[in-house]
Amino acid sequence: MLITPAYTQAIEFSENTRLNYKGNIGMNYWYFPKAAPKPEMPEHVGTFDGQLDLNLKAGKYWEFRANPRGVVDIKDQNRRRFLPQDIYADFVTSRFELRAGYQVFSWKTVESVAHSDILNQTDPSLDFFDAPKVGEPALRTRFIIGDENPHTFEVYYLPYFTPAKLPIAGNRFDFSGALPQTTVGAQTITPNVIYDPDANRYETPYNRWRPQGAVRYQKQLFGKVDTSLYYFNGYKRFPQLYPVQATALPVAPGVAVPTQYAQAYNPIHQGGLTWQGTLDALLIKGDVAYIQYVQPTKAQNTVDTVRPYAQYTVGFEYTFNSLFVDSQDLGLIVEALGDSDTGRNPMELDIFRPFQNHVFAGLRYTFNNTGDRSLLVGTFTDYKKGDMLGRIEYEERFFERVKVKAQFLGFATSTGSQLKPFEHTTRGSLLVSYYF
Repeated sequence: MLITPAYTQAIEFSENTRLNYKGNIGMNYWYFPKAAPKPEMPEHVGTFDGQLDLNLKAGKYWEFRANPRGVVDIKDQNRRRFLPQDIYADFVTSRFELRAGYQVFSWKTVESVAHSDILNQTDPSLDFFDAPKVGEPALRTRFIIGDENPHTFEVYYLPYFTPAKLPIAGNRFDFSGALPQTTVGAQTITPNVIYDPDANRYETPYNRWRPQGAVRYQKQLFGKVDTSLYYFNGYKRFPQLYPVQATALPVAPGVAVPTQYAQAYNPIHQGGLTWQGTLDALLIKGDVAYIQYVQPTKAQNTVDTVRPYAQYTVGFEYTFNSLFVDSQDLGLIVEALGDSDTGRNPMELDIFRPFQNHVFAGLRYTFNNTGDRSLLVGTFTDYKKGDMLGRIEYEERFFERVKVKAQFLGFATSTGSQLKPFEHTTRGSLLVSYYF
């Protein structure tokens, strides 16, 4: 649940021209209690975070928005960012919309893993399991047909691709330890993931300029359930990794071992269906996606060819109104997460896909007070292996303008689990923000 205090201020230039502005500044602190696999990984991480939201309405149809965000890590310069987020011009009528510029989109309809929310790149180096989205340069067109129960059609064009910033050496989320190690004689070589845009490999001749696009159709069914069908053609957002041979380290005559891995991006076809709607106190939701690579693509083991696969998250949230205290509600959340490649060796897959046979179960307690206090407790459980990822979140607003969010994320995994290399990222975090 996202708490967004509405402290919008405005400057009126004329009857039809108005500038709305708001923003926030804050500090985020993480504590990692488990021992790190590498000595350079920090136990404590702190960042300053700020965001400004400017919205200029000009006349009846035009709107201009700038919503940049900045992140400054106190110690790690590789985690310092300027994120453009939304910076666009928008032409809007009652039936038509045309928006151009940097944009953040949301197709998410579920609480846990949204397979269809794919248009934006994310920044895993800031938080691997809750990575913020990065604004994409895009053109979006929307058509609305009908009155009482309209049909909505959207067309997206993304001309330029943004590669992911994966965590590298020194980052607590660095997953280099999960890469294949090579032992020659008495020496074991553990490679590192690097971030070098010039070393990225794109499996098309257009590189980052390869055109990407999506179409989406939205319709409300039974007057209560919002559904959408979509098709996307473009680069898979999370990359494969490939060895950079130029940095191979000779450890024995005639033997060369890669010591660095860079990113490789392949185009995909992806289609899917999402839904969310209420039936009395029951909120039903779902996300189903089908993925196929445009060209034959090798798996992580570089031997098998990746076959088409499907992913899904389906579930519900049932709200018990005033169960214990008047005006305070308890929500029960249950979602099933799956993958048609469940049971296969992870090295036979294309990328990191950890949630293949999981159930997310959670409780959300909403206090409905003036500070919008809420508490969420949930777990991801692998019902085949018994692996578990636990999550606790508390949010509240104080003194009208100060928002506090505390979170705990912990792992209990088995040997061979795709999540095993991330057990050391068990952490508690605290975010304090001031809104103006």
